[in-house]
Amino acid sequence: MTKILLALFILAPNQVTAQFFNVRTSEIKTETSVTSAANLKQEIFCLQKDGTLFKIDTSAKEVYKQPVTVHTLTELYSERDTLFGVAGKDSLYYFDGSDFRYHGRKKENRPLYSDTAYEVTSTCSGEWGGTVYFINRKTGKKFACSATCPIMINRTDTSYIVTASLAHLMGSTEILEIPSPDQMQVYNYKPSKRRVKYAGENESTSRQGVKVLIDSMRVFTIGSYPIEGEILHVVTNFDQTYICRIRNGAFEVIQQLAESSFWSYRNQGWCSKDGVGWNFFLNNKDNGLIRIAGRSIQIYLFKYTKSIEE
Repeated sequence: MTKILLALFILAPNQVTAQFFNVRTSEIKTETSVTSAANLKQEIFCLQKDGTLFKIDTSAKEVYKQPVTVHTLTELYSERDTLFGVAGKDSLYYFDGSDFRYHGRKKENRPLYSDTAYEVTSTCSGEWGGTVYFINRKTGKKFACSATCPIMINRTDTSYIVTASLAHLMGSTEILEIPSPDQMQVYNYKPSKRRVKYAGENESTSRQGVKVLIDSMRVFTIGSYPIEGEILHVVTNFDQTYICRIRNGAFEVIQQLAESSFWSYRNQGWCSKDGVGWNFFLNNKDNGLIRIAGRSIQIYLFKYTKSIEE
């Protein structure tokens, strides 16, 4: 097998040659880059930079494409069987089947993860640090640890697994295991009275109650998903993209997914109700969406005629 430690690939004696995942790639022609995507009821909604919304199914067949009235939309997401769009200063719109309508309220900060015991949120100050917060639903206490920068949370039988990744500078990844959030440090930050505020001064530096599984530079984790009883990770070294597991403090490659790197300026990953994992990516070379359903992985690549900068 192959292991990634920092930016290095180390060949282990028993290299896997069998293809564990069935990977398919589809190209979809667009006029501009796609800036956001969301799935709803087995369909994928994609927002182009020019304000056009289009919908595809899992076979990459285009259903329709139309301009939307709200041309300032910057983000799509689905919640409670409704497609939402965000515009301007967090103004919220909902999709009525033909166009977006103003919801009459601001976008709320959605939790990174939520269950019956905890609500999990996060903050990110880029290279100055990030934090994941666990709020105990019964006591209201907030526990926190350093994580730069949290993108996904997975729950196993014994722990919470925090995936944190940052594309800035040379790129970095942290995978943290938290068996009991109540054993973490209580977050009690008090804002400074100084006129000058420092970037990251509100971020936690604690690792109390945390086991570090991965702490690597020059590696970017796109997303992490439970597959057949273990948490697997979609990872890039900024040259190729792989799906990996963790072994002995390093990423162990299961299979290469692409010859290109699917890192992203703004990471957008989620799991739908049916357990399917999704990851949207956008960088200066590649733009697309990854769909992971068990051992089946579908990669949608958006091929556009106008550059991302236009």
